[in-house]
Amino acid sequence: IEYEDVCFSYVKNKPVLKDVKLKINIGETIAFVGNSGGGKSTLVNLLPRFYDVTNGKIKIDGTDIKELDIDSLRDNIAIVFQDNFLFGGTIKDNIILGKENATEDYIVRVLEQ
Repeated sequence: IEYEDVCFSYVKNKPVLKDVKLKINIGETIAFVGNSGGGKSTLVNLLPRFYDVTNGKIKIDGTDIKELDIDSLRDNIAIVFQDNFLFGGTIKDNIILGKENATEDYIVRVLEQ
């Protein structure tokens, strides 16, 4: 995964990230540490394209993530929230979070793991 000169703003002309360069090698584990509001979550949320970069590129295996099918991209990324919680609703609702088109077979496979 490579962030190449990544810039991002929630509000025009108020950058949250500016010219970020980062390379994460296969099998490498990294941690983002810093003050609240420092851009850690934003940096991570750009990878599954919850937001698109303002400038620069994020690449996986040399391919710009904007060129990838967004469903395929998100299906191959796991997100672990900082705090453990379950959403209101059923167990099924929690399993299909972000994958509303999940089949019953998919749900059964998840439950068996």
